[in-house]
Amino acid sequence: MGEECMLEKQLVEESIRQSGLPCHALRDLLSIGVCPRCIFRLFGVHGDVYSCLSLSSSLLWSVLDLSNGHEEATDCKVHEGSSSPQDLKVGPEFCVVCWGILQLSYDEQAQQTFDLVASTAQLVKGEGFEIDSFSLEVSVPPIILGNERSVWLYMKKRYGSESRFQDKFFSGSISVKDALRFSITKSLEEMLAVKVAVRSFHIRFTYTHSDASSKISLVQGSRTDGHKKQKRGDKELLEGIDASDLEINKESFGLDIAEQDRIFQVPPAKVNQPCKVTTLCYRTPVYVGGRYLKVRVKNLKEVGVDAWTILQQGEAEKQKQYAALVWISRSLEDEDLKCMSSIKEMDIIQRTPIRVLHRRSPLERKRMIHWMRAERIHGSKQFFILHLCTQAGTYIKEFVHGDLGRTHPNLGSILGCRAEILQLDVTDVKMDCFNS
Repeated sequence: MGEECMLEKQLVEESIRQSGLPCHALRDLLSIGVCPRCIFRLFGVHGDVYSCLSLSSSLLWSVLDLSNGHEEATDCKVHEGSSSPQDLKVGPEFCVVCWGILQLSYDEQAQQTFDLVASTAQLVKGEGFEIDSFSLEVSVPPIILGNERSVWLYMKKRYGSESRFQDKFFSGSISVKDALRFSITKSLEEMLAVKVAVRSFHIRFTYTHSDASSKISLVQGSRTDGHKKQKRGDKELLEGIDASDLEINKESFGLDIAEQDRIFQVPPAKVNQPCKVTTLCYRTPVYVGGRYLKVRVKNLKEVGVDAWTILQQGEAEKQKQYAALVWISRSLEDEDLKCMSSIKEMDIIQRTPIRVLHRRSPLERKRMIHWMRAERIHGSKQFFILHLCTQAGTYIKEFVHGDLGRTHPNLGSILGCRAEILQLDVTDVKMDCFNS
């Protein structure tokens, strides 16, 4: 045995010793086909033991064989009718709880943990991602929750009378997806040469299993008997639940004990095929914000998702400033300039403009003109520049010419003449998240 394997074996021995796991219970779990990583996580064991590449049923059996002399013979219970420990060193190929998700080495020659990490690293590099960190996401079939509960019920029936099992064992269990992260993170960090962190680049492993659908159908039928159906189908509801988000010491999927025993065999049945995994690499959206001022953009910078939320929420509250070239049907007088400058916080009512009525609902909207002022154009009596600040969403063209009375009051009604807009430009947008 190599030096690395020896060190990993010592780590397994140390994990068992420090956690105080009962060897006879570990043997029993191995005998019914529970993989070592599921055994450790169900008992709430933390540490580097999950990342041991050589961690397998054979390794754990060998460690337990060495510990055999430390327990009384009456303690060494093994599930009746199961294979012997010697046979189980090559025993059930796939774990009856995680369905192979945490069996990162199905045999001594093929270490799948390296294959999974290597293929993921190749995917990241092959698609040209440049990363300084990554985060891991894992999705597992919700039926695994039922498998966990089956093992919990089995252990409760077998060892519930022992003092060490009086408390709610498995209450501090670790989820499958967290155990997988513990198992592969270190190797993946080495392959990608970056560390795990909460950043924009994500690697997602999605595990599925063909047998999960048939069990979901059984659960669906049991849950709907005597219960009012949900708006969403039960199958869709269950598929949207992640097994790690529920506690195994509570009723699984809302079923009573009898129904659970019928659907989820105690102990769990052997598994012939492992879960299939799909790997997806993606980045979360990058949000860029700035000031748009016609054909150019200023103050362009990266902003967080909060800025996008603020932008949407503040759509009605933000203020926009405009400069418009306006023509009126008479000469512009000094009194007109004073009249426009005196207007502050004026409410107007705008019905959906005729020009957009074909694609927008016919609604009536209340908007505000915060202020406005007029600037004479040298040599012209009927043309002037109108500067105004309005509530976002105000139809400026319609405010000037009135849109056949659909906007009231309007500039034409205020000045008592016909008014037309010839050019319009946005000069500023007042919004806190982009003002700094």
